Amino acid sequence: MGSTFKPKHSLIETESLPLRILITDCPPSAALLAEFYVPVFAELGVSHVIRLCEPTYDPQILSDAGVVVVDSMAFQDGTAPPQNIVTEYRAFIETILEKSQSTPAPGTSDSLNAMPRNYRNTTSTHQKPTIAVHCTSGIGRAPIFAVIPLIDFGMDRVEAVEFVRAKRCGAFNRIQIDWIMDERAGLAPKKKKQIPSLEDFFGTNSGGSNHNILRHSVGNNRGSVPSVSSNNISVGQKSGSLFSGLFGKKI
Repeated sequence: MGSTFKPKHSLIETESLPLRILITDCPPSAALLAEFYVPVFAELGVSHVIRLCEPTYDPQILSDAGVVVVDSMAFQDGTAPPQNIVTEYRAFIETILEKSQSTPAPGTSDSLNAMPRNYRNTTSTHQKPTIAVHCTSGIGRAPIFAVIPLIDFGMDRVEAVEFVRAKRCGAFNRIQIDWIMDERAGLAPKKKKQIPSLEDFFGTNSGGSNHNILRHSVGNNRGSVPSVSSNNISVGQKSGSLFSGLFGKKI
């Protein structure tokens, strides 16, 4: 009789986001990691896995499959990441994107050591680079690492939260929502290399009235998470209205 275990994977991708982010839970064992996670990582071209919780499996299992495990950005469960980790994560993404443009085409001698085996060159295959990120259950810390680049690449904060929740039901607690919405004290915007405008100088209220509604929706938004298997990848559907899933019903 086969295993009844079902991993919980959610693929985050948009036209404006130049990479794809696979949110997942923590593999409960080395055997299940090899059986249920590695094939999905290979199918999606995952080059790196960012582990945000304590180590529970040997990273060599993924290394043997051509995937690099990154442990330097872990932070406490139920909290938001400190600014130094956000800075490191943004630099990591910039490096991934730079390599996606500079990696030689597969099959050339220079490509062998440029990136992990699972990496897919965007120029030669039109495939965006893909990373995976997981915490323990994949509904707090890992979704934050999907929201950060969504916002950095132009998505509204509330829309970014709803977009991730539509594919990762139950994502975020109130502490994390407050952090995402508070531009000055929490998820500070990336520094722009340009002359600041008056709006930049005096600051703006990025959360607005929607922030309070969003916070009160957190307690009622815990639910099941859609799954992705190597045979049938299901990443969820974005809700039709910007606020319908977030404020009107469970996603």
